Amino acid sequence: MERNTRVDRIEILEVFLDFAPVAWPVAAERTTRAFLIVWLDRRVVWTAWERLVAGELPESARKRVLAAAAWPIWQLRHALPREVARIPPSRTSVVVCTRDRTEDLARCLDSIDQNAPDALEVIVVDSAPSDERTRVLVASRPHLRYVHDRRPGLSIARNTGIAAARGAVIAFTDDDAVVEPRWLEELLQPFNDPTVSVVTGLGLPLEMNSPSQEWFERLSSFIKGYERKEFSAPLTSPLSVGNAGAGVNMAVRRDALVEIGLFDETFGPGTPAKAGDDHEFFYRAIRAGHRIVYEPRAIIRHCHRRDWAALERAAHSYGTAVYAWWCHAIVEERDFSAVRAACWWFLHNEIRNLARSVLRRPGSAPIDLSVASVRGALGAPAAYVRSRRTMVKLGGRRAGDVAVPGDGEPVKRPPPTTVASRTTLDDREGVDVSVIVATHNRRTVLLETLDALAEQSNPEGSFEIVVSADSCTDGTRDAVEARASSWPIRVRVVEHTGAKASATRNLGAAAARGSWLVFLDDDIRPAPGFLAAHSSERCHQTVNLGYARPIKTPDGDHVNREAWRWWEDQFRRGLAEPGHRFRYTDFLSGNFGIDAGLFRDVGGFDETFTRAGWEDYEFGLRLIERGVRFAYLADAVG
Repeated sequence: MERNTRVDRIEILEVFLDFAPVAWPVAAERTTRAFLIVWLDRRVVWTAWERLVAGELPESARKRVLAAAAWPIWQLRHALPREVARIPPSRTSVVVCTRDRTEDLARCLDSIDQNAPDALEVIVVDSAPSDERTRVLVASRPHLRYVHDRRPGLSIARNTGIAAARGAVIAFTDDDAVVEPRWLEELLQPFNDPTVSVVTGLGLPLEMNSPSQEWFERLSSFIKGYERKEFSAPLTSPLSVGNAGAGVNMAVRRDALVEIGLFDETFGPGTPAKAGDDHEFFYRAIRAGHRIVYEPRAIIRHCHRRDWAALERAAHSYGTAVYAWWCHAIVEERDFSAVRAACWWFLHNEIRNLARSVLRRPGSAPIDLSVASVRGALGAPAAYVRSRRTMVKLGGRRAGDVAVPGDGEPVKRPPPTTVASRTTLDDREGVDVSVIVATHNRRTVLLETLDALAEQSNPEGSFEIVVSADSCTDGTRDAVEARASSWPIRVRVVEHTGAKASATRNLGAAAARGSWLVFLDDDIRPAPGFLAAHSSERCHQTVNLGYARPIKTPDGDHVNREAWRWWEDQFRRGLAEPGHRFRYTDFLSGNFGIDAGLFRDVGGFDETFTRAGWEDYEFGLRLIERGVRFAYLADAVG
């Protein structure tokens, strides 16, 4: 018996709870099972596989439906009125990528015409077509824009669509999808929050006519939940962005692409890496500090794989893509936490699922699908290497490229902050440690601190000093550059105006070239062994806390004396105590060292805090939540 031969029939049944009494759907009498979709106020509140009796839902299934909808009904009755999307569809470009699927494409375009008629433009990207059918189809619809790309690959097609698009927001769907009413409006609504850069939506199955379509929905569903979710650092691990949605139903704010970059053409259908272009893009967005929102009201219907061979290829592709993406995170991003994630997922997902399939456990996947996924995972490192080589050979775009509207050519992503900088010594020399000194109109004190840094005992590896100046009007830059010729160290000055202390530190970190960052306040004069202590004790998942010794005034100053005593208890008798359990209040930004990659991963200091010191505690809290270890360096004295 072929895989696509059904023993029983299955249908998609939809229940609408907006009116009482509920009109329960009825299937054909021969239908024995149903994929049930439950709606309330244009929102999917529940889906399930149910057995039918004579084509009808049994009483037990109806009770489950009503129980599952109880909480959504309460929410909707007590919810505030939803805001209208502030970015109208007329400022949105819709990009549909296709390759040799003209019938599917026509159905997709019909749904967009019907459900998103106010979009600024609809761009069809024809990826390496084998004939002229797609061009003819688009030519018959004058309101569409046709873009041809001779190179195959979904990520390539998406980048081509970005380059051609003119909208403030770019929405993506694929040719094998159909968009639901209000799809575009719901996809745009989360952009009312200016901190949101990417929005994804929910994907329902379009049809359920074969076992392959059933198993695709069971194993690779585009339903990521029924309530809105937000993904951002530090609460979201960039390695878990598979839960954030999929590129078949996605929108991106154009401005955010300057920092996130284009889709990496190493990944995606049409490459040896098979897929994963959307998840790699989400991963980069989270690491860059952007927010992703999953909005289940933005709904598409996806036509799942219709034959078993295509489903096996999909299982193999998804297995390859996930582990190829993790290889990329390790090799390119130096995110070594991906090693642990890959090992854990392989043992607890791939091997466990394969064992369940072999033992024929209830609900387990067919063994050929489990084997295909394991084979894909094992071949992922080699596939990633081939994909990277192919991309380089073809001159493909990488994650650091950004497209300019309408030109089709990438330009390099600019640095996060525009700074004016000048280096006093040769930039080409290697830098191991960067000392970042944030300052604001304290030229005299700053010069004393830099003089002390110039007299440091030799640390392990070469180092540089980055002076990050905010709105200085006392000649700080000129004074530093005039004095720098007498220092045997590398010094650079970067400047901006009207920012907070947290933003000034982030500015210095963005300009630093060292793999290890040491932050030092401009009024802390380092002892001779300060930098050597920070340089010798370095670990990716450890933050080093130095000691800032207060100046003790005569005993007659009671306030200063008590402050000095508290400070000594905080450091000498607190952090230095064996077995001390570090808290976020132990973290102070005036004297600490951190791995540059870890600082970027965590997202730097939160620039929204206005009260001095609170950004320290918030940053320390994020580090602790991430599992980073604190270490007290008694010799790193200032």
